[in-house]
Amino acid sequence: MRLRTPLLLRLEFTYPLENADRVIGQIIKPLQRKMWKCAHGKYTISMVIITEESSSELVKRLQLDNIEAITDFSCNIAPIGAICKHGGMNSLHTALSKAWEEVGQRRHPEYVRQTQRFNPRIERRVEDPESGAICEMLVKPGRPGDKPKNLDRK
Repeated sequence: MRLRTPLLLRLEFTYPLENADRVIGQIIKPLQRKMWKCAHGKYTISMVIITEESSSELVKRLQLDNIEAITDFSCNIAPIGAICKHGGMNSLHTALSKAWEEVGQRRHPEYVRQTQRFNPRIERRVEDPESGAICEMLVKPGRPGDKPKNLDRK
């Protein structure tokens, strides 16, 4: 199982962003991941995407090489924080904070399945004759003076 990580995808266009709505839609529609658009410029836009894919797999799947309106792109693991001129008011800072917060919540112990160990003093595993499956049966602990019972004897 691969961990979900935020990726920062930066796109540069040949013409201003106000004319690039169709091209941006071509990228967002097949993306099918949680994402935030941020760091807009006149010809550039950045996206913070939460995915299990690596950056090269994401770029290959979106086929960014084949889109002629994109002059340059870069995709890398998003930094945990960003220093911006306007601090927390910047859209890049906000998107990075939201993405890492969401990824961090999923790594919290209450979201992760905890493994349970087999304790032979409390339970024993017995093969069910009807289905052939292994079942777990509770074993009552004996009192201190009782003779030990042989569990394998019929």
